Amino acid sequence: MQECCNGNCDQGRNCPNQIANQIATVDIVDNLRKRAEIRRQISTRKSVQEGKPDRIADLLEEAANVIVALRKGI
Repeated sequence: MQECCNGNCDQGRNCPNQIANQIATVDIVDNLRKRAEIRRQISTRKSVQEGKPDRIADLLEEAANVIVALRKGI
C-alpha cells in the first residue's frame, strides 16, 4: 500500500493518496465478506448440504477481519 506522499504531505487525512488507500481497503473487505456470504448460500455446495462450516468462507471472513484490524493498527 502506498503511503501518503511518502511522508512529505502536509494535507494529512485529506491527501488523495491516503483517501484512495482507505477506499481500496474498504472495497476489498466488503468483497471478501460478500464472497463468503455467497459461498454459504449456494445450495449445491457439499458443506451447505451437510450443514458443515465452509472452511474457505471462514478464511475469507478471517482475512477481512485481519485487514480491518491492521487498518486500526491493532
